[in-house]
Amino acid sequence: WHRSVSSSSRLEERRMNAIKEYYGLIAAEIHGQGKIFIFGPGEAKRGLRNFLCDHGQSEESIEILENSTSRLSKAQIIARAKAHFHRRSPRIGRIG
Repeated sequence: WHRSVSSSSRLEERRMNAIKEYYGLIAAEIHGQGKIFIFGPGEAKRGLRNFLCDHGQSEESIEILENSTSRLSKAQIIARAKAHFHRRSPRIGRIG
């Protein structure tokens, strides 16, 4: 039993390290962006927000769309982002 607990905790540690590495890659890609809009299914939105805040992104610059439970196509993602940023600032030009 002790062996499976230790194996399980090592597996969980590897999983968490992989998630942190993935969030790090995302952070590197969006570094320097003024506003960040996070949406999509699942709980990872909050984990990504927390990671970004822990690594220098201001909490005020991150917005999460909470009730986004379905998978979206690329076109739907672009449309949602355009609609979101257009509402926030009518001066923003074309995206994508």
